[in-house]
Amino acid sequence: MRKDIIKIYKELYDLPELSHKEAVSLDFLRSCRENYKFIVISIYNEKKEFLLLRDLNKDIGWELIGGYLEDDERLEDGVNRIVLRETGLSIDELQPVVLVNNSFECGGSAVCHCGIAFTARARGEVKPQMENIKIAYSKSAPEKMAYQNRRILQESIDRISCKFIGPTTREIESSKKFFLPHFFNKYFINSIVGRLSSNRIKEEILKLISGSPRSIADLSCGDDDLIFDLGKKYLPDICLANDISWKLISLIKEKDKEGKIIFTNHDILDLPLAKKFDLAIFKNTFHHIPSGAQAELIKNLSALCDQLVIIDIEDPSRSGFFAKIWNWYYVHFLGDQGESFLTFESFKEVVTNNVKNKKISFGTINTIKGRYFYASSSDGRDQEGRDRS
Repeated sequence: MRKDIIKIYKELYDLPELSHKEAVSLDFLRSCRENYKFIVISIYNEKKEFLLLRDLNKDIGWELIGGYLEDDERLEDGVNRIVLRETGLSIDELQPVVLVNNSFECGGSAVCHCGIAFTARARGEVKPQMENIKIAYSKSAPEKMAYQNRRILQESIDRISCKFIGPTTREIESSKKFFLPHFFNKYFINSIVGRLSSNRIKEEILKLISGSPRSIADLSCGDDDLIFDLGKKYLPDICLANDISWKLISLIKEKDKEGKIIFTNHDILDLPLAKKFDLAIFKNTFHHIPSGAQAELIKNLSALCDQLVIIDIEDPSRSGFFAKIWNWYYVHFLGDQGESFLTFESFKEVVTNNVKNKKISFGTINTIKGRYFYASSSDGRDQEGRDRS
């Protein structure tokens, strides 16, 4: 785990902090001294009910799912490991809620015990528990909860209360069902044929980037490794790769041996990011967005960054024979769910109408997979504040 990960998360999400002091046993204090970074997860279902756990052998009340991070473990890996171990659930839409600072004391000794609390949407069924463990879902916080769990749960309830909880996202289920085809596609098809198209698009993106961005976000990274090329080229302070599917992220995250990339798992229509990035890239995903949500999404993405680069494929039905073949392959072999294809003219219209006070350039890219179009919008200044016009 990056030593500065808590500081980075605070900046990315503008997280509030909860502080707490408590006298504890010597054994517990020693445990905290050895494992001082922890995570807590408020897991909710489609009814906005939160998962609670109670160990009947302890007199500390109800608890949220949580645990310690292992040495050199990524934050997102720790969350998924702990949730799977404790509940058998898989999760999506992982979102940090608060920073947690505990000061535990015993016999004149004290230790600072710090961590991050998240919300996450449950997928699947809770596994059977031991006889002394009781599991329940609740819409309210019980009066008796361990440590700061009650305050964390209340923050989570407030956060999720205004969130739209729709049916299971087709994109997530598709990526799980078609994970092996995606694996085959990435390491065989793309390495042979698709790389030509991907490299062509990547070259165009690099041409569009202005200045030397110090913060970069690939907002729909999928299993593409563009974020690694951007990280190597610009050496940004923050480099973020987001996708709605943990499965697809897992195809690329192992390349980040040094832990320089922050991987997140947000729905692009519900981004909780508070930081404004120098550069944000949104690629090959616009046709997955319902037509009624496209305009609002463009407004939100434009406000999230100084420079926004959008790339998407033109409606395959208007392109040549190879584009139609590739579209069939993505839909029927990889389970692609995108249906809201645009023409170049309609794409330009929705971007122009919803990006304000920025210069916008448009263009097209011809590839073996079909014709792609792009929009690049910025405020006319590079990252050091010099006018590019």
